[in-house]
Amino acid sequence: MIIPAILEKDYDKVLLYLERYSTLSRKIQIDVCDGLYVKSKTWLPNAHDHINGYNIDLEFDLMVSDPRSLLKSLYAYDAKFIIIHLSCFSDLEYRKIYSEIKSHNNIIKVGIAIKHSDELSRVYDNYLFFDYVQIMGIREIGEQGKTFDKNILNKIENIKNFLNKRSKSSGDMFSNQKYIQIDGAMNTNNIKLCKAAGADSFAVGSFLKNSQNIRQDFKDLSTSF
Repeated sequence: MIIPAILEKDYDKVLLYLERYSTLSRKIQIDVCDGLYVKSKTWLPNAHDHINGYNIDLEFDLMVSDPRSLLKSLYAYDAKFIIIHLSCFSDLEYRKIYSEIKSHNNIIKVGIAIKHSDELSRVYDNYLFFDYVQIMGIREIGEQGKTFDKNILNKIENIKNFLNKRSKSSGDMFSNQKYIQIDGAMNTNNIKLCKAAGADSFAVGSFLKNSQNIRQDFKDLSTSF
């Protein structure tokens, strides 16, 4: 699945790209950066700005040090997907956030995001506490237009193998619904590489934002694997 991604400082720009991308995809990711966990700072969900009214599933990638402070707004926006960056927290702290989200609405899918430097053991240890894994395809997260980090291909393969083994051995009927998503430097060539390694969905930012023919480029992305 191709997921258009929005990373903007201004509320008006967020609305602009929501309107533009809603004609392409049922699911759209909004990147949220607080200037603390990452250098960049974007528009932050709040009680005053409304982004409902689009016939889309909203995904929020929370590159923030305190996701709890935003959850109430995300619930108001009827968020369907919420991504927490694992390196911000201990396993215990992360699991508390996961449980809080699921207690509010078990339908919300919770993803964990990992960077190139994160140990895969933490993904494995938290297997029961995420619906999907988002692997960051760039080293400088929170920014668009960066170079793809091919080192993540090995991470994709290892996580895919782990998920497949757990799905076969655990007897959990929901295990095979966990999936791998890639975010960062996604274009037609890099998506092919990630798909071959085992990735399932792809968040695309600057490639679509800079497109001169967005419908054709989105089609090219969707047929690139």
